[in-house]
Amino acid sequence: YGMDCYGYALLAAGHVDLVLEAGLSAYDIQAPIAVIEAAGGIVTDWRGGPVHDGGRALAAANVVLHAQALEVLAKY
Repeated sequence: YGMDCYGYALLAAGHVDLVLEAGLSAYDIQAPIAVIEAAGGIVTDWRGGPVHDGGRALAAANVVLHAQALEVLAKY
């Protein structure tokens, strides 16, 4: 089993800083987006765009960590 929503719950609760996943369906990410954004975090695809339709997701506790993670992902 994967982490499913558990990783996103840890992020929203402040226990982890980033969650990075690939191969998501829309139903895998839409609810976590709402929870993380309500907690002050940010969720996008690996290029900084919308991820509501699924695919590759980057969730971060804040915009600074999100920008740093996008810089790292841009190298690959």
